[in-house]
Amino acid sequence: MAALILPILASSLLPAGASALVAAGVTTAAALAGNALDQALFGGGSDRSGPRLGDLAVTASTYGAGIPVFEGRSFRTAGIVVWSGGLVETAHEEETGGKGGSGPTVTTWSYHVDLAAALGEGPIADLRRIWANGTLIFDAGAATAPFDALPGGFASTVASGAHSNPYALRFRGGTAEQEPDATIEAALGAGLVPAYRGTALVVLERLQLADFGNAIPNLEFEIVPIAAGTVGTAAARLAGRALVPVAGQGELAQALPGYAVARPGPARAALDQLGQAFAFDVAEVAGAVRLAPRGGAVRALLEQDDLGAHEAGDEPPPAVTLARMAAAELPAQVTLTHLDPATEFQQATQRARNPVDQGRMIEAHALPLVLPADDARGLVERLLWQAWTERTTARVALSDRHVFLAPADCVLLDLADTLRRFRIQRLVRGANGVTEADLVADDPAMLEQDLPGMSATARPANSLRQVGLTVAVLLDLPLLDDGDDAAALPFLVGLCGPADGWRGAALHRSTDGGATFLPVLAESRRAVLGTASTALPAGPVATWDRASTVTVVLAHATHSLSSRPEADLLTSTVNAAAIGGEVVQFAQATLIAPQTYRLSVLLRGRLGTEDRVADHLPGEAFCLLAPGPLRRIDPGLAELGATRLYKAVSIPLEPVDAAPLTFTLHGRAKRPLAPALVHGRRAGAGGDWAIAWQPRTRLGSAFWSGGGTPSGEPAERYLVEILIGSDTVRTLEVASAAATYTAAHQVADFGAAQAALDVRVTQLSASVGRGIATLAHLT
Repeated sequence: MAALILPILASSLLPAGASALVAAGVTTAAALAGNALDQALFGGGSDRSGPRLGDLAVTASTYGAGIPVFEGRSFRTAGIVVWSGGLVETAHEEETGGKGGSGPTVTTWSYHVDLAAALGEGPIADLRRIWANGTLIFDAGAATAPFDALPGGFASTVASGAHSNPYALRFRGGTAEQEPDATIEAALGAGLVPAYRGTALVVLERLQLADFGNAIPNLEFEIVPIAAGTVGTAAARLAGRALVPVAGQGELAQALPGYAVARPGPARAALDQLGQAFAFDVAEVAGAVRLAPRGGAVRALLEQDDLGAHEAGDEPPPAVTLARMAAAELPAQVTLTHLDPATEFQQATQRARNPVDQGRMIEAHALPLVLPADDARGLVERLLWQAWTERTTARVALSDRHVFLAPADCVLLDLADTLRRFRIQRLVRGANGVTEADLVADDPAMLEQDLPGMSATARPANSLRQVGLTVAVLLDLPLLDDGDDAAALPFLVGLCGPADGWRGAALHRSTDGGATFLPVLAESRRAVLGTASTALPAGPVATWDRASTVTVVLAHATHSLSSRPEADLLTSTVNAAAIGGEVVQFAQATLIAPQTYRLSVLLRGRLGTEDRVADHLPGEAFCLLAPGPLRRIDPGLAELGATRLYKAVSIPLEPVDAAPLTFTLHGRAKRPLAPALVHGRRAGAGGDWAIAWQPRTRLGSAFWSGGGTPSGEPAERYLVEILIGSDTVRTLEVASAAATYTAAHQVADFGAAQAALDVRVTQLSASVGRGIATLAHLT
C-alpha cells in the first residue's frame, strides 16, 4: 500500500502554479522508490526539507514560482508579483515669481505603478492589512471608505500614506468564478489575461512611490484563509491533497493561528512540521494517513516473554536491542524562529538551553508558523526535552500476538529491571510472521510546557516575573540513604519556586568568589521547603518531646504537612524534616494559617544530630526530608571545609537574576556519629581510669540513636581527650571503644590521681577526620 499511497502523498503538495513537468517528475520518482519511501516519508530515515520561513519574506516575481498554501486563522505573506505595468512618470510644472510678474518654470516628476500580486492558493476569505517596506498602507479594520463588493472579494480607494493621490485596491479571493482584472486587460488586451482562478489576487492601481524612494516597495499582506482554524482540520486538508483517507484529525483540536506552505514539496514534510509544532505523529496505518497526538494512552505492555520472536529453528534474537545517542550529539541549545502575531507577524526567536550540559551544539528550527511568543517558548522547551528524551531507542521482534499495534502507538517495554514508556516509530512484518518494531523513548510530561516567551520587538517588562525566584536549601546532614555513602563528600539540595509559573531551576556554584558561576544540577520538582518563624526550643533526645513546638511557613501554596500516628515515627522516616541543622520528626501538624503549620509531639536529634538540638534561631530553613525532589551533590573531598557561593536560578533566568547563598561544606554525611554511653571507673589499687563507650554507625541507622552497631568506617579509631575546663591536657588515640588513663598520667597532668574526670570522645574518619564529639563527666 505504501508504494501506492506514499508517491501520491509525496507529490500532492505542489502549490498551484508549479510546473506540470515538476509534478510529474516527483510523482514518477516516488513511484519508482516504492517501499523505500516507507523509511523516507514515514520512518524518518532520510532528510526532508519542509516549508521555510524565508520563503514568504520578500515580494517576488520569479517565473514559475509556486503559489503558497495557507492554513489557520491569519498569516502575513509577501505574495508573488504576477504583473506590473512598470513605473509611470508624471511631470508637474510650477512657475516661480520674478520681477516681471513671471519667472522660470520648475518641473518635478512623480512615479506610480500598477501591479498585481498573487497571495496564495484560494479561496482566501479576506484581506486585512497591507505593508509597503514595513509601513502600513491599508487596514481594513480602520478603513472609513466603503468597500465595493466584488465576486469573492472587494474594491476600495485608499489614501497612499502621506501622498495626496489615492490608489485603487481590488482584492479577489481566488474563487472558481473569478474574472480577469480590468486594469490588466486594458494593458495587455481583452482575452489575453488569465483570471487566476483558484489563486487569491490583489491589484494595486496608481500606487504612488514617492514615499518609497520612487521604487516598487516590498509588499506584505495579512490574509485570512478559508479554514476552521484547528490543527486537525489543516492537517487533514494538507494530507487530503493526496486523495488518501485521513484518520485522527478530530483529536487535534488545538487552535492554529497560521501556517503556510510556500514552495513545492512533499505533503509529508508539511505534516511533519505541523506535527513537530503541535505534538502529533504522522503514520500510515491500514492504508490511511493517521494523525496521532503525542501523550496517548499505553496500548500494550511488551513483557520479556513477548519479545525475541523468531522463525522456528532460527536462533532467537536479543529480547531488546537498546541504543543511546551520546550527549555530545545532542543539542545544548534549541532555537525556534517563528512569526509573532503580537508584533504584526514579525520574526521572533525563542531559545531553550540545557542548564546542565555545557556542549556547544545548537539545533535551529525556522517554521512558517504563526505562534504567540509564550506558545513558541513552550514549543522550543519541548523540542529540547524531546531531543534528550528520544536519545534512547530500542528494537524488538514481536509475534502476531501484538498485530494490533501500529506506528505512533505507545507501549510499556519490559527492560528486565524496569518498565519504560516507548513510542513505536516503525513496524515491519515479515512473511514469517515476525514483526520488527523500532521504538523511541517517550515522556508525556514533555507536553506540559508553559513558559513566558520573548516578543520579537522587545522583552516584556513582566514576562519573567511569572517564573519567580527559587527558594533553595543546601543541607549538610548525616546520610539519609546508605547508597549515598559511595560519594566522596555528599550533601543535599532542595529547590522550590513559590510562583505558579516556576518550571524548575538550575543550581550554580562559584569557586572564584563570585566572579563566575557554573551550573551543577537542574531540577523541575519542588521540594517541600519553608521557614521556621519561631525558634525551636531545646528538648530531650531519645524520648518524645511533648512540650516544644515550632511554627513553619511553607514556600508553596499547594504544599501541605499532615499528622501521623506516633508509632509510625518509631519505625520509619515519615514526617522527618531538617530544621536548621537538626533532623526532627513530628507527629502532629496543625494548620493555623494559610501555608502555616504548628508542629508538635516531636522526636529530636534524629540521625545523630543531637548536637544541634540547642542552637535554634527564628528564621531557620525548613525542609521536609521526603524522597524524590531532594538532589545529592558530590563536589569531592577537596571541597571539605570550603566556603562557596551558590545561586538557585529559575529557568529561564540567568545567574545575575538570583542572589548568592554562602555555604560551607563540613562533610556531615561522612563524619562519624557521636559515641554513646561514655562511662568510666577507677580500676585497681593504682588508680587507673578505665573509660569505655558505645560505638555508633553512620550506615543503616534507624532514626533512634542506637548502640552495638558497626562503626561505618574501614577501621575503628577514637580520640579520648582529658579536659581541664575547655583545655585538653592529654589525648589518647585508641583502636577500640575503650581507653585507659593511667595513674602516672594523672599525676603528670594534674599533680595527683583524680576522683572525677571531664572527657571528650570522638571517632575518627579516614576521609574527613574528626566526627561528632561526646562530652562526659566521669565520677
